Amino acid sequence: MLYYRVKPQYDNYCKNPKIHDGNIYVANELYTEKEVQKQNLNRQFKDLLDSLSVILQAGYSVENAIAGCAGELERLYGKTDLVEELHYMMSQMKLSVPVEKLFMDLGQRSQVEDIESFAVVFQAAKRSGGDLKKILKKTGQMLG
Repeated sequence: MLYYRVKPQYDNYCKNPKIHDGNIYVANELYTEKEVQKQNLNRQFKDLLDSLSVILQAGYSVENAIAGCAGELERLYGKTDLVEELHYMMSQMKLSVPVEKLFMDLGQRSQVEDIESFAVVFQAAKRSGGDLKKILKKTGQMLG
């Protein structure tokens, strides 16, 4: 059987990992760095939705909730791609770019299906005046 060596940060995404001499090896299946990045982004996005839901329940606007989520996710994960994206979204919102457009852009660029789906739902809810708190909570439950 052929084994491939992988980087330690990818060990959670390997099927049947074997550890030898401090290195992690997997048989026949090796996740690419892009796949691992997408999986990490998806996991962090679910935490973002939970955080957004809680902050909106506390009465904050979506724009202010994103700023709160950026700080919370940074404490949880450090400077990750999603945290950087939230900081970018905050700077774009200061330039009057609509938050639903920013989520749509994030979904398209990330190519993560859950983010793309959420962006479509969020855009529809924002336009129609739907209850964002309920929608975020329900979407988070469905994705998680």
